[in-house]
Amino acid sequence: MRLSTGAWRAASPSSPARTGIPADHGSFASQHQVEPYTEGELDGLAQTFWPDHCVQHSEGAALHPLLKQQAIAAVFHKGQNRIIDSYSAFFDNGHRQKTELDGWLRGQGIVELTVLGLATDYCVKFTVLDALALGYAVNVITDGCRGVNLQPQDSSQAFMEMAAAGATLYTLDDWRETQA
Repeated sequence: MRLSTGAWRAASPSSPARTGIPADHGSFASQHQVEPYTEGELDGLAQTFWPDHCVQHSEGAALHPLLKQQAIAAVFHKGQNRIIDSYSAFFDNGHRQKTELDGWLRGQGIVELTVLGLATDYCVKFTVLDALALGYAVNVITDGCRGVNLQPQDSSQAFMEMAAAGATLYTLDDWRETQA
């Protein structure tokens, strides 16, 4: 997932939130000997058990090679705590622990975010909802997102939830027009 105040403008910082999940993370189905996408509980919270993904130090946890590395001002890590999942770039799923992202954004004077990435119906959605709750203006680039879609309409539903909470949804082309 990528958070930005305008990553396509040279003067704007980009700050990806990168998931580098420990190989023995409790959200992985392999840690519970269950099939991926099985529902259960992890540290007292409802949990979908996922296929192993974005494992620390693996290709799956790397930033995409086409990202303009010189435009990246900071990278924030989530999913580090083995006993609680972290969909949002701001908090773990129980809102027990906050990442450093909010403090960094406020320190930079950033009040508006542009969000795109994976997965629409989980990480993007919860990052956007938390950003709105923290007082940020949020733009979502819909064609820059892809969902898991355990149910066929999950991504569409996630976009509707984000918009209802106050996010502005754009295609990349439409967003670029607003930045001209």
